[in-house]
Amino acid sequence: MTLRTSTGHKNKLLGENGVDTGANGFRGIYKNCVIDLYSGVQPASADSAATGTHLARVTLNGGAFSDGVSTNGLVWDAPSGGSISKPTAAVWRAYTGALAAGTIGWFRCRGNAADSGDSTTLPRFDGSVGITSGDLRLSVVDVVIGTPIDIQSATFSLA
Repeated sequence: MTLRTSTGHKNKLLGENGVDTGANGFRGIYKNCVIDLYSGVQPASADSAATGTHLARVTLNGGAFSDGVSTNGLVWDAPSGGSISKPTAAVWRAYTGALAAGTIGWFRCRGNAADSGDSTTLPRFDGSVGITSGDLRLSVVDVVIGTPIDIQSATFSLA
């Protein structure tokens, strides 16, 4: 699968009205974000609504998360060499484990705000998952309800 970014993500990455105050960079856009894991095939665009079954939501230490609140949101490490990654010491874990049974086929990283349906303004990006390959490396891809799921590594690179 191919990593795909939304139009909202690209616009904010470039800065608002031509001005980048720092808050508009990747780390600011995705400060206190969450990663949702789905079954099936990722949509053709990150602007599209999520497809498949929502199998899990990944938060910091597997803690409870509410849209628009920073508690247990994920924070990315400082960029290095054109890439940004999950901090090595951070535990990114599915809150309550798997929500449903299935095979995780793709992920969506989304900003801290409420996010559902089609959108060209909400920042989000989708990608592939796997245990030894993929944009997002997981501890497991075949899950039943309650299966613990940890993100082993996550990297976003600009080419």
